[in-house]
Amino acid sequence: MVVSFADVVGELVHHSALVAGLPMILMPLLAGFLWWSSPPSRLRTVTLVALGFSWLGDWLGDPMLVKIIFFFGAQIAYCVALWPGRRRGLLRRPKALAAYALGMITLIGLVASQADALWLPVVVYGTSLFLMVALASGISRLTLIGALLFVGSDLTIAYGAFLDPAAERNGALIMASYLTAQLLLVLGPRRWAARINRVPDPYLAGRY
Repeated sequence: MVVSFADVVGELVHHSALVAGLPMILMPLLAGFLWWSSPPSRLRTVTLVALGFSWLGDWLGDPMLVKIIFFFGAQIAYCVALWPGRRRGLLRRPKALAAYALGMITLIGLVASQADALWLPVVVYGTSLFLMVALASGISRLTLIGALLFVGSDLTIAYGAFLDPAAERNGALIMASYLTAQLLLVLGPRRWAARINRVPDPYLAGRY
């Protein structure tokens, strides 16, 4: 938490050393927390993969296409981790799912229309975000909040990269929402898995 706060402050005050250095250790620290605080499980393994792809996106995410590729890997891993939520949440509520899908399609289309040669990667990545949020809604409210914050962080990046390149990059907002999202995507499914594995559910018990 202290390192995350320092990174956001570094963005606010435009401290180049903090902005350049801290993102290199944030995901490894979160991965270390997950590793040492959780027993071995499929959930832990897949979430560590997601954090690994995220770290690569933070570290090597320039140019934008490389960042999209690495974070697409992270979204796929999160979708695998959240897959047990497919029988709950938005995917079981047709009207809410339709409204959500319409909103996401509109956002993805708007960004893709301004992304020039990157329109296809933007559409593919946006679709993975759409699925991740839908699955997160079936896990817990905490997980859903984390997923939505991830979308908000990515939309802020997309706004500066594609919609208004002349706008000043709001690094503090991007990092605050992104780091909170990652923390909640670690804590939410872990707490949910610990809870359901105490109950003899024939579908869920032992899956994680």
